[in-house]
Amino acid sequence: MRLKLTPSPQRQSSSPDSGQPLNPESGQPLSPDSGQPLSPESGFSLMEVVIALAILGIALSALIELGSISLRSTKRAEDYSLALLYARSSMEEAYITNTPQVGSETKRIGIFTIKRDIEEGTTQEEALDMIKAYLITITVEWPPTNRYTIRGIRIIREEG
Repeated sequence: MRLKLTPSPQRQSSSPDSGQPLNPESGQPLSPDSGQPLSPESGFSLMEVVIALAILGIALSALIELGSISLRSTKRAEDYSLALLYARSSMEEAYITNTPQVGSETKRIGIFTIKRDIEEGTTQEEALDMIKAYLITITVEWPPTNRYTIRGIRIIREEG
């Protein structure tokens, strides 16, 4: 049995700083992908890097602004939900009393001002004299200029 010895391929030297392979003839760095020598024109120019960074900066500022708009919208939705909750609660208070007190009442809860107006309605027919109607208006206001209003009618039959 005969063994055939083949010379081992020569190892390419590499740059001591970067570990990048060098062309043994010219000492130029070689491309890691193709093994071809790198030309001085390979890579990005300073202008290309500046333009890429400018585009990245514009995109990031747009994303930050979008996040800010989202937070403001969430806060506004939360405020409207609380205003609705306070208005409905105040309306329910007016509905559960035996005889609503005609007049106006104002109270504050946090940033919200809740105003309840109760007016006595009138009936136009004699058959309805035993029925009293009350118009209830609830207005909730909060800064800067937001307002939510609901209205309801409470009808009470008087014992004659």
